[in-house]
Amino acid sequence: MKYLKQPNGPKAGMPFRFVDSQMQFLLWWYSLDEDGRWLYQRAVRRLAKGSGKSPFAAMLSMVEFLGPVRFDGFAHDDMNRVMDLPPHLRVRGKSVRMPWVQIVATSEAQTHNTMRVVRAVSGKGSKVQRAYSLDVGKTQLFLPPEGTLEAVASSFRTLEGRRRPLSLLTRLSIGARLTAGPN
Repeated sequence: MKYLKQPNGPKAGMPFRFVDSQMQFLLWWYSLDEDGRWLYQRAVRRLAKGSGKSPFAAMLSMVEFLGPVRFDGFAHDDMNRVMDLPPHLRVRGKSVRMPWVQIVATSEAQTHNTMRVVRAVSGKGSKVQRAYSLDVGKTQLFLPPEGTLEAVASSFRTLEGRRRPLSLLTRLSIGARLTAGPN
């Protein structure tokens, strides 16, 4: 994502770069088999408080929301063979046509750290906002024609509906006991 900038700190305004441990997680998360199918459907990344989970979740949300993160074939040469490239360069990606990314926590208030970073990198007048014609609100971003990135509470009663390409669950260790369903 060429328009994502580091929102704060000593590198504020510079292009955002995932650190090695984040990149390693992403390489495993987006791993494909030889037919282009996901190797993993779910993942957990647990880290200590203050280790950068919220900024990572925010950037991953933006990548899923705007980036070419779905398999669109392998790069081929004139002989219709996979080119002799490093593995990460052999895959072509495409964006999700109607992305629906949710940042989920026990309460909506617990999504504030992540959404704060999302707004910082996509705010009004930013290159990201202009390039994708984003409508940026406090708890939602809209991408024409029908893309949504939103912060929501993890109530099972309110999260039903269509399948989401990505749901990032944050601070669920502070969750409340379920009052319905299996215990």
